[in-house]
Amino acid sequence: MNSHRMVRTTGKFVERWAPDLTASIAERLATSPRRLRLRQGNRSNRSGEAVTFRFGRSGFRWGDSGPIVLAIHGWEGRAQQFSAIGEALAERGYRLIALTGPGHAPGDRERAHPGVFVDALFEAASELGEVHALIGHSMGGGAALLAASRGLSVRRIVTVASPAGYRGVLHRIADGLGLNHRGRAGFLARMEARTGFRLDETEPLRLMPRLAVPVLIAHDRNDCVIPHQESRELARHAFLAQTLDTQGLGHGRILSDDATVHRIVEFLTTPEAGETT
Repeated sequence: MNSHRMVRTTGKFVERWAPDLTASIAERLATSPRRLRLRQGNRSNRSGEAVTFRFGRSGFRWGDSGPIVLAIHGWEGRAQQFSAIGEALAERGYRLIALTGPGHAPGDRERAHPGVFVDALFEAASELGEVHALIGHSMGGGAALLAASRGLSVRRIVTVASPAGYRGVLHRIADGLGLNHRGRAGFLARMEARTGFRLDETEPLRLMPRLAVPVLIAHDRNDCVIPHQESRELARHAFLAQTLDTQGLGHGRILSDDATVHRIVEFLTTPEAGETT
């Protein structure tokens, strides 16, 4: 029996007598990603050049010079998922640097959540210098939006299959674990303490109006991980949003789809009126 099923099976009994223990177990599960094997032969797994940063993080790079696009994957993702975008950007004279998120590198037992993903983006940007744009997939998209709202200066942001805030994600986790009201409240409180921000800070109504740069919001209508409707919520509250809806690509394949990659690259490399790269 896996840990999620165990919590769900025994949760109601444990929660009644030890809601704090149940919330603690749920928090650990929600911040402890599995290490998934790379599937060979998939276009999205072709790696660029491995890079390391002085603060201990690692990642991959495509392109040797030009404006920097900084990318970060989502929960249980990997930097190589950005291979197709990285190759296309390199052909345009740009550099894509994709971070391996906290808690996702081999041997890295750090707890993973949007708070440390945001920190990793700021740390990388401080070493890289000027960053032209951010790309984030799934939870990484939420981290990119939050980082930009907190002062990470960029000219463009791309989110792919990203949630409209973190609260809904946590409620879906709580639903999956079968948490009742007491356990759920404790779980949410623990996650706020763990991430270092209030959940309402990530809600589109508060987050998106703080972004003064163009944002491309890409999402597949058949995404079974993050509902497509969440991209609509992000766009509804943004000043300068474009949307890209796909069909039949799901949560992951959208990153390597030719048409999607082309649209993302065009968005990142085409200057606005009066703008220079």
